[in-house]
Amino acid sequence: MAALHSKARPTSQRIVVQATVTIAALLVVGSGQAKEESWQGLALQRAVFHHQSSRPEVCDAKDAPPESYSLRLGEETAARGALLVAFACRKLDNGQSFVFVLSDQYGTVSDEVFPTPVIASGVDADIDETAIALQDRKEVFNAEYEPDGRTMIAIESWPDTDEIRTRTQWGYYLGLFRLIRFEVDAAADGQQDLKVLVENDIW
Repeated sequence: MAALHSKARPTSQRIVVQATVTIAALLVVGSGQAKEESWQGLALQRAVFHHQSSRPEVCDAKDAPPESYSLRLGEETAARGALLVAFACRKLDNGQSFVFVLSDQYGTVSDEVFPTPVIASGVDADIDETAIALQDRKEVFNAEYEPDGRTMIAIESWPDTDEIRTRTQWGYYLGLFRLIRFEVDAAADGQQDLKVLVENDIW
């Protein structure tokens, strides 16, 4: 029986094939990155247009450049990309407020709202946790967003002091920002004493 022989491919030919495969792989990666950057650019444009046409009346910071954060929405098998875009709203005596717009890769744009506990103002504020009402607000004071944990923190201070009056934390879960934790210091007495009034496990 005749022996089977395979003819070795020349070295130069193997190099050409390998180079072609590498270039093709780079083109695929580059194409994916270009598409990602393309939809994000369009999503940001839509968010800016939406904000300009529906800016809350309290906002006076019209020209500040927005900041944006990437989000994945929905289940993994049907997840879609989105940008959470932060717009400066107004300057405060003790910081800055922001409003947020969510803009996804398919053109859906919406204002983000944050369920916020409402308590009385002043030193004699009623901080009875059984009497707290929630109000959906667009404006977030001194917002700090943590992309990895998808959490937002708002801090309000007592007037003319650095002492925190309220600290509110939300988490982004199932398409909404949901209240995780709410803390209050009822008196501007120079002693920071935050009391936890609300604590939820949303995950």
